[in-house]
Amino acid sequence: MSMNSNIQGLRGRARLLLPVLCLCLPVLSGCTDDGGDGGDDGEESSSEESAGDTTTGEDSDTETETDTTTGEELPESCSCIIDEPYTDDNMPSGPEDPNLPTCGEQLCDTVIATLADDATFTVENPDALTCALEALRDRTPGYLHWDYDAYSGMERVEGYTLILDDGSAISRVWGVYDLSQDVSEAELGALEDATYFEACLAEEDDQARFDCLRTQLVSVEASCDEGWWWTSI
Repeated sequence: MSMNSNIQGLRGRARLLLPVLCLCLPVLSGCTDDGGDGGDDGEESSSEESAGDTTTGEDSDTETETDTTTGEELPESCSCIIDEPYTDDNMPSGPEDPNLPTCGEQLCDTVIATLADDATFTVENPDALTCALEALRDRTPGYLHWDYDAYSGMERVEGYTLILDDGSAISRVWGVYDLSQDVSEAELGALEDATYFEACLAEEDDQARFDCLRTQLVSVEASCDEGWWWTSI
């Protein structure tokens, strides 16, 4: 498998449209008694309307959290991912890396890999790569971070994987290619099973082991944050 095809595969965007919750607010009105005092009726009606307003305010405080850029409801698992402000219609003024997850600790040192001008691939800290693959195999809660530099900085790609308590994960990849930057969506989904990562740990080729770290989601449930594209051209 070539590095370029892996990178292109990681840059695809999965968009998931979630239903928007619509709240219908009942209109409350007072009832008049033909034999009663008109002034009392007015007070009762005013009181009921006031109570209705208070109830509406409480309901609005408990609405599901939404993505401010899309208006879509987000799963609770997305709460660790900062809602970045950029969309296709609102680009940053320059390359802007997304934030790392706000929950959990970094489980291993950042895995650093390079591809030299002569196409020699190197993992500078193989122990960190082993640590990351073991964490993916064991579903250890926390996040992993990796950094890949190719052709003397002409192409640089980073990514993270946040392993959640239930064994699912959130993955995001971003990279600079010449004069452009591509940031993928932060995708919530299912990891490869433990036997997959066990096989990765047994792999002798560092490039194959690194590819296991970068391509570990087998399905996508939701998008926690949209990606964006920036270019100076």
